[in-house]
Amino acid sequence: MPLESSGDGFCSGIFAPVVVVLVGGGYESLKAACQRLESKVPVVVVNDTGPAANLIAETYKKFITARNKGSTVMSVIQLES
Repeated sequence: MPLESSGDGFCSGIFAPVVVVLVGGGYESLKAACQRLESKVPVVVVNDTGPAANLIAETYKKFITARNKGSTVMSVIQLES
């Protein structure tokens, strides 16, 4: 019998780790991934599988590269504009 989840990582009083795996996807998948991240749910993104996953993976790579060079988040955003 599957455990019922309340969406916050708890299932019938038992803690159950939750992770989202994003493979491919479109607008709705991108929106769902963002909502999960805002809720502190980890999202594993598989690059080169489709539009939503590729967008998140490439954005993350650009952010990490810029951060390693000492740039701030705002300067990364401004570079993309």
